[in-house]
Amino acid sequence: MEDWDGVTRTADALGDTGNANIDLIENAFQIDAVFLSLLTTTAEPIFTSQEGHTLRVLIDSDENAMTGYALPGIGADHLIEVYGRSQTTLSSSGLTNVTVLYTFDDSRDRHDWNGFTALTWLEARTDSTGTSVEMQVPLFDLGMSRSADARLLWQTGDSMGNDDLGDNIVSLQSGNIALDSAISNARQVANSQRTGPVISIDGQFDDWTPISKQSDGSGDAGNPNVDLSEYATIQQSGLTSFYLKVEGDVLAGVAIPELESHSRPSGDLTGEPEQVSGNQQSTLLPVDTSIDAIRLFFDTDDDLFTGYQGLEVQMGADMMIEITGHLGVIGQRVIKAYTGDGDDFTWGSATSIDAATAGSEIELEAYIPGSDSSYYIHLTSWDAGEDSAGFSQQEDKSGSRGTPSIPAWNSGDWEILGADNNDASTNAADIFNTASGSRFDNLMYNYDGSEFMYFQFFLEADPTADDVTYAILMNDGSSDSNFDFLIASYSESCARVYTWSSSFGGRWVGDAEKCDSNYFVYSTTDNQERVALAISISDSFTPVDGADFFKAVTSNTAGDMFDSSSNWKTTRNPTPGASEGDYTTPAAIPEFSTLLAPVLSVLLVVGLNYRRQRNTLASRPAQT
Repeated sequence: MEDWDGVTRTADALGDTGNANIDLIENAFQIDAVFLSLLTTTAEPIFTSQEGHTLRVLIDSDENAMTGYALPGIGADHLIEVYGRSQTTLSSSGLTNVTVLYTFDDSRDRHDWNGFTALTWLEARTDSTGTSVEMQVPLFDLGMSRSADARLLWQTGDSMGNDDLGDNIVSLQSGNIALDSAISNARQVANSQRTGPVISIDGQFDDWTPISKQSDGSGDAGNPNVDLSEYATIQQSGLTSFYLKVEGDVLAGVAIPELESHSRPSGDLTGEPEQVSGNQQSTLLPVDTSIDAIRLFFDTDDDLFTGYQGLEVQMGADMMIEITGHLGVIGQRVIKAYTGDGDDFTWGSATSIDAATAGSEIELEAYIPGSDSSYYIHLTSWDAGEDSAGFSQQEDKSGSRGTPSIPAWNSGDWEILGADNNDASTNAADIFNTASGSRFDNLMYNYDGSEFMYFQFFLEADPTADDVTYAILMNDGSSDSNFDFLIASYSESCARVYTWSSSFGGRWVGDAEKCDSNYFVYSTTDNQERVALAISISDSFTPVDGADFFKAVTSNTAGDMFDSSSNWKTTRNPTPGASEGDYTTPAAIPEFSTLLAPVLSVLLVVGLNYRRQRNTLASRPAQT
């Protein structure tokens, strides 16, 4: 090895694998007009076991990380594999017949380890200690020149599941790249950065903390990286957002799916070596070679007999979200429609969606036709581990299956709740007050035994939701001041549902929004200036006669007063002054003759604006 004296070495961490014989400690290269020569040093002799060990160098020979076998920061167009065991110790006395140069077939999937095909035999030798291995490959076989800025990544493995992946991607011309940095950069590039009103898809998961989650049993996947532990979903801005957490690292996959070499010696090493394939297999739900996958299936038409039939549950999947990746880096994040027949795993063209990962968590967002579509979660790992969440139904956070029907303003179906408190300086925020005890001075309530509760209050001027926030606060029986849920307008076409969360010192957390003209409409009817809201019964709030309270509140500040930029974000019982808005006193629910059985956690909103002339309403006799 004297000819390696003075050549720059790249160090590798000592003790980062369970087998000292394959523990990389340094590597080096030399290049001339004909050959690329490579040196590898391990902590202990590498080829002394009877089971056999493998040494690899992955080579990005075309200077393009987007071709070849995919790893962060490198696309391996070629692969050198050296296989040896105690009977085949490499020495200066001769050549080994288990050193092979492979080339990657770019027509194959870039994560397919079986995409490498043998190109030619190479030379490799060890020194007298067995800890240093040198090998040499002609530049011609690599299709590169001496001036090329190729990238190299070393890896070793044994038959017991131990491996050592190099700490650095070594560059022939430019500086080395730490593999951890390459992975981190790749993850950041792959992650979406989409800001949402409630949930942002950005790889930061604090906004999911207040959202209720469903649990899944642990230890049933065979691989902790696809062992689902928690999941949740909400709807926002017409899209459905999903959260998943696994016991290990999400989309971990593996850098190299097969630790033993493609070619191994047979018999006395005089014949052709045995060819060994990787782990790729064909199943109804495919197992991927070096990557982990998350797939969400949706029955968008609620028909068991249409869509993909190859799931463990009775479901016809019309659409599928597919997220794949390895080393925590998202490689694919798409949604597809089913185009096959029965259990034929055939899907149409892919449309990109937003997704982001960090550690054990992933969040994603897509438009799913049919807000109450049934869905099924299935995770697979590179080594055939799998887990699933049973047949589920989307948690519809923005609307129920029914359509609200707000009673006429003057019908006898309304009950009186709390009375007006202020004479707000802004008429569009001023709840009407004749000082006469009229029912029009109050928040009014209606429940018709369906899935909706209805509320209305009258104003001194036309409602202007773009400039004024209108809200109804609901209390789940704890007191008349500690409200648990609210619904607030924040534009002329949208309203949002909030839940009080004790996290972060206490705050309102937006669980859902409704932006639909069928539910939130402004129109002129009977010359009445009013705001009317429809809210569906939720399993998170079971109304009880005389125990639960409602309150109306307004603010003359533009936009939603309960969003992250407002001081009401952390105010559980807002009581604005006259210069700021208006509110009614909290009042108990007077009567619930029938209760809707708890269903999904749903709150739906309708905001309706009916004009009335102040003098017309004021002249009306008091009604109770």
